[in-house]
Amino acid sequence: MTLSAEQLELHDRMVTAMEEVQAGILALEPVRGIGVGLRKENGRLTDELAIIIYLRGDPGDLAHRLPTTIRDYPVAVQEADFQPQALATEKRVSAKADTKRYNPLLGGISMAPSRLTDGAGTLGLIVRGNYAHEEAMMLSNYHVMCLKDGLAQPGDEMCQEARSDNTIGWCGNCAELRRWFVGNIPLASKEYGVDAAVAVKTARDALISEVVSIGKLLGTGEPAVGMAVRKRGRTTELTSGRIQSISASILESVGPPHGDVVMSNQITVVGDIGPFSAKGDSGSVYVNPAANKVVGLHWGSTTADGDSVGNHISAVIAALNISIPSAPDDVVRAAEEPGPS
Repeated sequence: MTLSAEQLELHDRMVTAMEEVQAGILALEPVRGIGVGLRKENGRLTDELAIIIYLRGDPGDLAHRLPTTIRDYPVAVQEADFQPQALATEKRVSAKADTKRYNPLLGGISMAPSRLTDGAGTLGLIVRGNYAHEEAMMLSNYHVMCLKDGLAQPGDEMCQEARSDNTIGWCGNCAELRRWFVGNIPLASKEYGVDAAVAVKTARDALISEVVSIGKLLGTGEPAVGMAVRKRGRTTELTSGRIQSISASILESVGPPHGDVVMSNQITVVGDIGPFSAKGDSGSVYVNPAANKVVGLHWGSTTADGDSVGNHISAVIAALNISIPSAPDDVVRAAEEPGPS
């Protein structure tokens, strides 16, 4: 289901109304976000548009202070405390999680920086950088590749699989951190939140624009409210869902030196059957199966039901100066393979 022309016009008017009041709404505790999208009932998306206020936990005394309409548009209150999803495993590995080492490298698999010994995220996709000597690069989140301690440095070694995903804790070193972006970037007269980073491949073959269980992708597209999407992550592997909102402003706890950042114009997704994502899936990409194109980069979800949130892929591309080609046969061959560290 996608929006009709009439619904698209209504959606845009509702976004304008939301933007007029969102600063005041976001200042209320325990509000964690606000957006325009499809109302959720009994765990599933309806076809009704509403201004959605996302709350952490029960609203308590705030309930009577929240509006039921904004500029005469309906308001829906939804419990959704979105959190970054790099996994702190403490050496415990999910029975379902994909913890394997891959050669060639491709999207949808376990990864983490070498300096992290007790966690994992997801290598979302192998992309191309737009500077010299960036033939193949790992794309994931800032909070996956750089962590949340403010200590990341260009050249930090990346492991696939993450060190905590093997029994001896060694790093299958295959890339070096190159650059990252966290915050909001102006794009087409709006601000878009980005939590993303790239690392240059240093070893193993790599499959450009290909994801485990999804296959070869045909470049990028734009997300839309109601669009069906899939993602392949390290923990929950292949899941499907529908886009609830493409205009959500969500508070993300990024860590020092950034603190809490309001990520503007984020994509929210509700799973078709059960959680769309879980801890360890951060960095996976949202794919529109109808066109087989990337539309978003996942960074977080709710603990209770696995509703998810991610960046518009167009903003990620602009922030990191990368490209995601339509590359059905694009393989980057390995240089000499380094040993484990």
